[in-house]
Amino acid sequence: MAYNKNYQKSNNNNKPTAKSGAKLHQTLDHEKGLFIGAWKVIDGQMAKIKIFVSEKQAKKGVVKSKTGKQWVGCTMILSIPTKDDVVCNGVINIDNHKCYFSSWNWICNPKASNGGYIGKHISKNYN
Repeated sequence: MAYNKNYQKSNNNNKPTAKSGAKLHQTLDHEKGLFIGAWKVIDGQMAKIKIFVSEKQAKKGVVKSKTGKQWVGCTMILSIPTKDDVVCNGVINIDNHKCYFSSWNWICNPKASNGGYIGKHISKNYN
C-alpha cells in the first residue's frame, strides 16, 4: 500500500458540529449570585456570553407569575473579539434556570441534553 500524503481522516460518526453551548456555574442562592457561561458561533466567530443577576436586579426580588413560576431579571453580555460588547436584559426562571431575552428572541437553557443551548427561541405553542 502506497503512502498518500493527501489522505484525510474521515469522520464516520456523522455528528453535526456544535454551534452553541451553556453551563450553569452558580445558582441564585450562591453567595456571589447566579452565573451562566455560554458560547455561540456567530458569523464564523466564537462569541462568549455571560449571564448573571446584578445587585440591582437581585434587590427587586423574585416575581411570581400567574402560572406559579418564579422569575428574576438577568443581564447578558455578548463578547465577540472583533466587535463591541453587547448588553441585553432578560428574565430567568429560577426553577429550571432558563433565560429569556425577548428583545432578541433568544433563550438560554444550560440543562439541555446536548451540553446546553443558547440561541433563537422557537415556541412549540402555536395558539
